[in-house]
Amino acid sequence: MRFKIADKTILTLAIILIVVNTSNLYILLTTTKPRVSGRAVSGQINLCIGKPSSISLTNPPEWAILSNVTMLEATATNPDGPSYVEYVIFSYGTSAVIDLCQQNYDGDTYYNCSFNTTQVPDGNCNYFIMARCQGPCSQSGTTHYYITINNHDEPPIWDNFKNGITTNFSEFTSWVQIQNPVVGIPGKVILNFTGQTVNFDNANLDSYLIIDWNYLSVNIDALKCLRKPVVVKFENISVDIPKILRNNQKCTSPMCSLREHTSNSVSFSAIFLTGIYNITEGATLKLLLQDTSDFREVYTKEEMTFYANLTNSISRIINFSDVYCEISFNTTGNYSEFERMDFNQTTQLYEFKKTFYTPGEFNWKVRCNATTHFYPIIENTSTFTITNRPPILINNIPNQTWLENTIVTGLDLDDYFMDPDGDKLNYSHSPVPNINIEISSDNVVTFTPQNWWFGNRTVIFYAYDPYGASNNSNTVYLTVIHVPRPEEQQSSTGGGGGGTSTSQSAYLCTPKWECTPFGLCLATGIRVRKCVDVNNCNDENLGKPKEFEYCNYTPTCFDLLKNDGEEGVDCGGPCKPCPSCHNLIQDQGELGVDCGGPCKPCPSCSNGIKDFGEEGVDCGGPCRPCSHLEKPTEIKAGIIPWYYLGVLTIITFSLYVMLKKPRKRKAVLPELINYELKTLQDINTLKNNLIKGIVDTEKLSSLFRETIMKTLNLNFEFTHQELVSELNKASIDDKLKQRILKFSSSIESKKFAKESIEKHEYEKMLNELTKLTLILYHKAIEQEIGIIEEKIKRKKTVKNVNKLLINISSSLNKNDLKGAVSNYKKLRTIYSKLPTELKKKYYKRIISLYERLKKIKE
Repeated sequence: MRFKIADKTILTLAIILIVVNTSNLYILLTTTKPRVSGRAVSGQINLCIGKPSSISLTNPPEWAILSNVTMLEATATNPDGPSYVEYVIFSYGTSAVIDLCQQNYDGDTYYNCSFNTTQVPDGNCNYFIMARCQGPCSQSGTTHYYITINNHDEPPIWDNFKNGITTNFSEFTSWVQIQNPVVGIPGKVILNFTGQTVNFDNANLDSYLIIDWNYLSVNIDALKCLRKPVVVKFENISVDIPKILRNNQKCTSPMCSLREHTSNSVSFSAIFLTGIYNITEGATLKLLLQDTSDFREVYTKEEMTFYANLTNSISRIINFSDVYCEISFNTTGNYSEFERMDFNQTTQLYEFKKTFYTPGEFNWKVRCNATTHFYPIIENTSTFTITNRPPILINNIPNQTWLENTIVTGLDLDDYFMDPDGDKLNYSHSPVPNINIEISSDNVVTFTPQNWWFGNRTVIFYAYDPYGASNNSNTVYLTVIHVPRPEEQQSSTGGGGGGTSTSQSAYLCTPKWECTPFGLCLATGIRVRKCVDVNNCNDENLGKPKEFEYCNYTPTCFDLLKNDGEEGVDCGGPCKPCPSCHNLIQDQGELGVDCGGPCKPCPSCSNGIKDFGEEGVDCGGPCRPCSHLEKPTEIKAGIIPWYYLGVLTIITFSLYVMLKKPRKRKAVLPELINYELKTLQDINTLKNNLIKGIVDTEKLSSLFRETIMKTLNLNFEFTHQELVSELNKASIDDKLKQRILKFSSSIESKKFAKESIEKHEYEKMLNELTKLTLILYHKAIEQEIGIIEEKIKRKKTVKNVNKLLINISSSLNKNDLKGAVSNYKKLRTIYSKLPTELKKKYYKRIISLYERLKKIKE
């Protein structure tokens, strides 16, 4: 666009003004007083150069209540002088703008307009008043909102809120200016407008202010007069970390600011309320799982216990009557139906007991529902192992002696083997030439030698459970006695003497038989002896005497047979009591008296069972105190200074151990770490308070005593003498003991004597407590890690021993002597390093394998 300039000087001045202050340039299509104007080729553009006007509405103010005839007032000015304000327009409205009047410039800055409010409907906080001023170059305006027009007083609708908490609106005749009002429902939600003046005229609280338990809904479009700062209190709400929600989103400062949090209420301040509010839990849930197999081996048909530790992010144990945990097992490829777990008040854990009848490694999961306390449903999974124990040889099988051409039966293998898990056993035997051995369906053995065969053989019997675990018997010697035929006994002196037949005189060698006395009567009804030809004629047909004679067998309590009314082999009935788990005798492979092996686990402080006079599972009584079952205190967030990096290293290492070795003693370590962090944060708080001049001897003493109790596992408030005694019991060097006792004496004397402490002395004590805290918790964590590592090592060793036993037995069954010997050497190496109780457990099985190896090698 080209301009035809009438006056270059004026144009140059205009450009300079534009560059100097571009904010004051206004381009108008039309103007009454153009400062610089120019004519275009095809039209005209007016340039207005000047400063904008400003206007201030002085009456009515925000939240004003108008009635009858009200004077609207404003002040309008312009930096170039009041004459540059041409006029002021006053308007009102609820949504659309309605002009009331226009006042032209009359020589000053004051403008006003009369507003007859009786001409418009009453409205509470839903009107606005606007004032606009017109200058040569611009128009400016200002608006005041939430204006009330009230010519007729109308009470609020508040039937739902008539109670002892809400302000009694019935006592008023006008409701447009209620000071310090309160609205709410006891036990649910209370709105406190203390310090505010609120208009409740014709407010429909029943329809637009909805209150229920943990629920507040405010329709601010319908209740505009409630757009005031307010304190909101939710009652009967129990949360650890309050989280304020507005329309299902977290409501944060400055819109919502937490004021107070008690055990059953939450209060917060709001700039104003709009939407739906409720309180939820800001803490998160943690669910840790353990079971009996984390402590020791668990066998089939043995009841085991599953534990769920439900806490939140501040270590509070979540246990309320309306909170529950459910457990499900996957032992068949699919998870079972969920079953409720019981909460144990002693252990503070959810527990469930169940017996399994199949060995293997299985999955289990727990889900906990604490939705009534504003937590989401949480779920966690873990695994457990049911160990299959191999059969046990409870009695040696007796040797068998009988006559040729005779079948012997009646040996019941179930009398000699037992399965500690109660499984039904199957049997086999090693190959035996010349003798056919049959094992019936009821496990009775029948020996059938070949016709006219006699001699000696050996056999070993093998017992198998349904899951492939096996064990073998002792070596059983089989002796078939020769029965001389008539033609072999042409002449015999019988007895133990020697003799010759008449036909033997022609032979060059005359045998001379010498026989041993007959032995005891055998169960097969014979007595046997051995006859030897001292002349070594090497012909047993030359009048050899009989080496057996018939007899009547009388059962005994040491014949390795179950007979004569015995309940087991040589036990029960007329004999000594049979081995059992309640005979007060350590027998049948038990690790202790009537415990271990095939019996229930022996009482100990690490068997995952509450026994042995314990107060909880493996704690209390003769075991360590149940400090890990105490309800943890709340841990608040704090800043950890750089000089606490040492403790973070300890925590990292501890967590590494726990995560690398899953499902191993998870409960104690996190508590030690949490308590250590909390103590260090509290010490840090005391240091920050010291900067402000605050010296808190009581808190310092409390932190010291708590550190001692947690790291030494004390569950009682100790005296100085008791502290000395407990330190002597602990594995703490003398130098550290002296430091602890010195600190204890110093802080306790100051506290009880109520002596003032100088700031520099107090600071030294804080630094000393920091060092003691790090040292003591470090030692406690190291000790706990040692326990974990020992259990892991022990369980790994047991698994290795079991694996080698199975490998050796399998190699022997396959006649793989080289493999059996190789594994046996490994087994002996591990066995030499086993603790005594494990050596006792495996001794018989290892000796049995050794005997088998020895026989095969021979």
